Amino acid sequence: MFSRSAIHSKILHLRKLAKASTGVRAMSTAASEPKVLTEYLNKNVFEFTLNNPKTLNSLDSDMIEILWQQIRKWENNQEETPRVVFMKGAGGKAFCAGGDIVSIYKGGQEEPRSKVCAEFFYKEYIVDYALTQMDPIQISIWNGIVMGGGVGVSCHSPIRIATEKSVYAMPETAIGFFTDVGGSYFLARLKDNISNGLFLGLTGHRLKAKDLLKWGVATNYIETSNLPSLYEDVLKHTNKDSKFEEIKEIVDSHSDTTLEGEEIPEETINYCFKPSSVHNIINRLTEVSEGKVDGLDSGLASKWLKTIRRYSPISCGVVTEQILRGKSMTLDDVFKMEYKISQRFMEHGEFFEGVRALLIDKDQSPKWRHSAIEEVTQEEIDTFFNRDEELDLDLPNLYKNDIHM
Repeated sequence: MFSRSAIHSKILHLRKLAKASTGVRAMSTAASEPKVLTEYLNKNVFEFTLNNPKTLNSLDSDMIEILWQQIRKWENNQEETPRVVFMKGAGGKAFCAGGDIVSIYKGGQEEPRSKVCAEFFYKEYIVDYALTQMDPIQISIWNGIVMGGGVGVSCHSPIRIATEKSVYAMPETAIGFFTDVGGSYFLARLKDNISNGLFLGLTGHRLKAKDLLKWGVATNYIETSNLPSLYEDVLKHTNKDSKFEEIKEIVDSHSDTTLEGEEIPEETINYCFKPSSVHNIINRLTEVSEGKVDGLDSGLASKWLKTIRRYSPISCGVVTEQILRGKSMTLDDVFKMEYKISQRFMEHGEFFEGVRALLIDKDQSPKWRHSAIEEVTQEEIDTFFNRDEELDLDLPNLYKNDIHM
């Protein structure tokens, strides 16, 4: 047991840590610091800090490796396994803005492209899945931007905290990719309404602050000023035998449950994004935007249609299909499916063109393989799913054999 003075010292330290995560005090990253900071706050509470603020904490291979090594240590040593794991981002601007897609792009220019890209996604998906299987209860603090790969390391955690600074999106269709990292599973189940997931996946719509709670993306909303007291209570009241319900009750006691913010246009979303092929979704959006369906918002439908039309047609087709399939799949099978899809995108070329246009040359004019979604056939979409690659998600065996990633 810790003495009262030791607990008091830890609480003071936690206040400093939480204040840093809120952006009240910017957190500088020294060159010698690892890109993921790991710390036991006490024997029952641990914290990962994604520590690459210059890139908005975008995940790269080094960061994935640090996460993996720590998770495996817990699997091999139950005595050191905490009950709660906080995950946050350094710098005050982002939890994690995504995967390091510029590095993936550059790696894809090398030969053999398939080997370079296969290794990155293999590592990322294994770690994302491992986080869902570990014994500690993960609490993700989305203070700032959370997109793409940042969603992958956190959206499956049972407690996901939004703050007034949170900005969430899955914008992969804009860069010629797909909503991976378990998105097929997560988006298909948002508030038990797959139409919401299809909408967010296709449009890349950004949710901010309390809207994350309203849409069911976050489980809790806590102002940054209240994060220090949350840390204190979790530290004080967590032990090895704490049940999830007890941890959740602590978090809930610090949460704001009022839901002011943008209203979800449920009727329009449910009609336009009714689960079916991407071609049917486009047809219904066109129908509503032309005012042919009474009671629905033609202005919003027109806006969404224009947005989707700018994005990769094949990506939109694949995203629709993956979410439809993901609704009836286990999380294990979703990650295996998504690994196959990722490798097809590495061959297809759409992803590399999207990254080139938006992040490398920045001409904002990607030359997609198809000029419109209507040109994409279901047979072409199916080629992303009907493949031989398989992600080895036999995690107990991976831990046992102590495989280095």
